[in-house]
Amino acid sequence: MSTGDGCPDCERWEQRFKELERKFDAVVKQLDETTRKLDEATAKLAAATKDSTNSSKPPSSDIVKPNRPRKPAGKRKKGGQKGHRRTIRPAVLEDELDWLTQYAYDNARAVVGQ
Repeated sequence: MSTGDGCPDCERWEQRFKELERKFDAVVKQLDETTRKLDEATAKLAAATKDSTNSSKPPSSDIVKPNRPRKPAGKRKKGGQKGHRRTIRPAVLEDELDWLTQYAYDNARAVVGQ
């Protein structure tokens, strides 16, 4: 079963080597393609997670998030609730005060907005 050059089964081993070499080349090509896709996805993800708060991008380039839906109104109204006692801060006598500041407006119309 020799090919005449002194190596038994050389032709068979050479064919097997070429077959394995083709398979190896195919696996390397597939790995390169997968690596390229992973690099693209990583770059896309990195770009998508950047906005004006964590990069030097201007706020106008931010993707506008839709407003959250409002919570439904509760059972209670704003302010004091029925059935609860009103609590009022007790007045301080003048002789107990350390200092007193009175404010006055020069032009009352400007305050009212007329």
